[in-house]
Formats: sequence, C-alpha cells, structure tokens
Amino acid sequence: MDLPMSEIPMVTLAAGYGSRIRSNGLNGPKPLTPVLGISLLERTLTAGARAGIKRFFVVVGYEKDIVSSHAIEIAKRKGLNVKVLESQRWQLGNGASATAPAGIINGPFFITMCDHLFDPEILKRLYASEDGSAICRIAVDKNMDGVFDLKEATLVSLDGDVVTDIGKGIASADGVDTGFFLCQPDFFEVLNKALLRGRYTLSEAIKSHIPSRRIKMADVSGLFWHDVDTTADLEHAERLLKEKITAEF
Repeated sequence: MDLPMSEIPMVTLAAGYGSRIRSNGLNGPKPLTPVLGISLLERTLTAGARAGIKRFFVVVGYEKDIVSSHAIEIAKRKGLNVKVLESQRWQLGNGASATAPAGIINGPFFITMCDHLFDPEILKRLYASEDGSAICRIAVDKNMDGVFDLKEATLVSLDGDVVTDIGKGIASADGVDTGFFLCQPDFFEVLNKALLRGRYTLSEAIKSHIPSRRIKMADVSGLFWHDVDTTADLEHAERLLKEKITAEF
C-alpha cells in the first residue's frame, strides 16, 4: 500500500449495549469496563496509537454521552486525535454502526471493536498484507485451539488468502475472525447494501460480498487478542495480562 500507515484512521465501534456482559451483572456502558484498572476503550485506543495510528474515530450509541465524555477524556490525557461519531442506528447491529464515518473517510481505514484487547502488531500485519486487491481484509487467527470460548467465535473458511465463508458454526473453518479489519472506502457501499437487505452485522455484510473474492485475510496467528463479551472473558483476559506483565519483568 502506497499510503503510510500513520495516515490510515482507526474506527472503533463503541456503540453497542453489551447485553452478554450486562447479563452477567456488570453495569454501565461496556466501553468503560475496566480491565486491570484501565477501560476497554482506553486499551483499544492505546493499542492503536502504539501501532502508529494518528487519527481515531469512536462510534457511540448506547449511553452516548457517557462514552463520548470518556473518549474525549482519554484523548486529552493521551494526546490523541479522537473524533466521536454518533450512530443513529446502533441498535440494529455493528454493521449499521460501522457506517457512521461514511462521507468523512475517503480512503482506507481500520475497524476495531472497543471490547477486543490486542497486540498492536495485528494492525501492522493487516497493513503489510494489503496489496490493493481487497475491499475488506480481516485479521484471522488460524490457531483455533488457542481461542477462548471458541463456540462463540466468528469463523472463516479460506482459499489461500481469500475468505470463502464467514459465520458461527462453520464446519470447515480454517480460522477465527479476530474482529480487526482494513477496509477500502467503497466498503461503506457494501455495508449500506447489506442494511437494505436486513443484514445488520459486519459478518453479514462481509458474507454478502464474498462472491466478489475481494474479502481477504491477513494471518495474525500467534499474536495476542482477546474478545471480552462476558465476565468469564474478562477474568480470563485479566489473567492473561497479568501473565504477560509477569513475563516482561
């Protein structure tokens, strides 16, 4: 890719209700959930900055004022360029929320989830893998045995680096969709067409475009990432981070 990575913005989806973790007894907006004392949203933005991202968009919806204030506070404290965007359709699904920057972003962009902890190298691998052939490139972990709560993971089937299927419960899966994407601006059109057909999630939008063979993957196997959907996920993530901290000293 000719464009330097530092010029590619990161869109972080922080609009959802977080129904699974709230059903486990945690209150308040999910992006503010602390992981070893640091919120999910702050950890996401910090990891992006460490990867070299200079411009951030945070998409809010549920409890938008609280999440917006938190994002702005993080930006001021960390010296980050963060713009908060409101999704008017956040209740439909994350595919609807991902359209919030349409009309603002006119080049490639990363999509991340606010509830995914990750090694900044994941974004670097996505960037390094892009050759201009993909409308959306997914960071895929082929080490499925190492994925916590695999039954809830979004799986992918592959033909080389081309994604041939995506969803939960795929029998012939080759890897796991980690929730990190590098997209071209025309991916917004894919999202909007999917919405018109009642397909409201990113996975559904991506699946609808698979016949084009422009949905591709970057292999991020071996890199740390962790989806925090439940209190069990949260506890496991904190254990992993503690082990990582211990190993570094």
